[in-house]
Parts: sequence; C-alpha cells; structure tokens
Amino acid sequence: MFYRAWIFLSICLLTAPSLIATQGDLLVVFNDQAINSTGNRTSHFSFEVDADHMVLNLDGKKATCGFLPPLNPPILAVARDCHNYVESRLVKKSQPAIQSLTYPFQWHYLEATQEGMHVSHDASFFMRENIFCAQKDIIVSAPTLIFESTFFTSRTGTITLEAPDTSPGWMRAITFEGGPGARDFDIMLQGVVTFDTPKIEALHVLGAHKVTLTVQRLETS
Repeated sequence: MFYRAWIFLSICLLTAPSLIATQGDLLVVFNDQAINSTGNRTSHFSFEVDADHMVLNLDGKKATCGFLPPLNPPILAVARDCHNYVESRLVKKSQPAIQSLTYPFQWHYLEATQEGMHVSHDASFFMRENIFCAQKDIIVSAPTLIFESTFFTSRTGTITLEAPDTSPGWMRAITFEGGPGARDFDIMLQGVVTFDTPKIEALHVLGAHKVTLTVQRLETS
C-alpha cells in the first residue's frame, strides 16, 4: 500500500526552477532570477517550503521541484507508519561517532550518539529501509545514490547528499534541513541522485523545510 501511494503522489508534480549547465559556466534560473557562477567559485542556492512533501527532478538542463497539496491521510502519517515498520525490523547499532562506511548498505539502523556520521561508497550506493540518526551532520556520498524508504535525523546539524571528491559533475551537494513538528525522523528519502553526470530521478523528500543545492563551474578544456 505504501508504494502504491508513491505512484499516486507523483501525478501531482508542478514545474518550478530551471538549472542550465554548460562546459564553461553554470547558470541557475531560480524563481525567475538568474544566478551566475564564475571562475571556480562554488555557488549555493536554497529554497524553503511549507509542504510536507516535495519531489525533485533533474534531467539534462532542466530541474523541477514538485509540491503536493494536503492529502488524506497526511503523507507524513503514511511515512511515520513506514518508519515504525522499518524500525521494528532493524537492530540498532550505537557508537559515539560514525566516520565512514564503505560497504553496500541495506537494513541497518545506525545511531551516532555524540557526533555526526559519514556514509560513503565508491560506486552506486543502494540504501533500502535504513535509519540514520546522529547528533550532528549526516553526509552520504557516492557517484550514484539510490534510496528506498530511508530515514534521516540530525539533532543539531544538516543532512547532505554529497558528490565524491573525484566526481566530474557540476552538482556537488544537496543539503536538507528538517521542518518543525514532533516526529521520529527529520526526512525520508526515496529516489535516485547521480553526481558524475548530474541527474535526479523522482527524489521524494518528506519532512524537509529547507533544501540547498551546491553547484560548481566546470573547468573548460
């Protein structure tokens, strides 16, 4: 039932900002405002939302962000049920800090009790039915990130999807900040993000209040 709900939700997408990348420059058109990245300077642009749910897409030179009207039952209630189901199946592993994990990652509940965590992989990284919880920043890094019912909570920091240092793509990071309200997680992610050849495929984000994209001008040949 939960996965059928995602299919229904995708129908409601609305077109929003555009991104255009060329070999020499990066031009961002955000809410009808053009933002230029010159030299090797890294640029950041953010947007805040009131909705509980958004869907991000990036295909070629155009990005879209879709929002959903209130649903019955509320989408966060559906996600909370999913979180409780996943949590009931996982064994929690706690330690002061989680610096890096580089193996395929499914069906884990990790908790950094004092610091943040950095989860990385050198190839496609499939995360299915995982729960990440940290006191500080959470960073997940891989050339391609595939999420299926993956939950993140950062008590005092942010949650970032990050390109590896060796990635040639102009999209460097996507950072989420959780919205207000009491719940067991800050955000839930489902979808695909590719950094080497930048692409975002129906990335469903539940619970984020603010999203920041970090982009960088490419070197010209």
